[in-house]
Amino acid sequence: MQHKVNEQFIRRSAWHSPVTSLLQNPDFFGPAIMAMMILPLFLPLLTPLSILGMLFTGVIFNNHRWRCPMRMPA
Repeated sequence: MQHKVNEQFIRRSAWHSPVTSLLQNPDFFGPAIMAMMILPLFLPLLTPLSILGMLFTGVIFNNHRWRCPMRMPA
């Protein structure tokens, strides 16, 4: 008895938007947090937006799991 294979499981789209791929990149969060700390010094009106942004990026940055590199540099 054979079962029918669902084609969606075999050929699925792996496309991500640039925003989601940027948010999944841990190298983005360090400079983003630094920018949100420095911007209110020059533009004080951005302070509330900067605080919210730091909270958002800080939570995401702390929830990323550290992955050991495939090869340790010598």
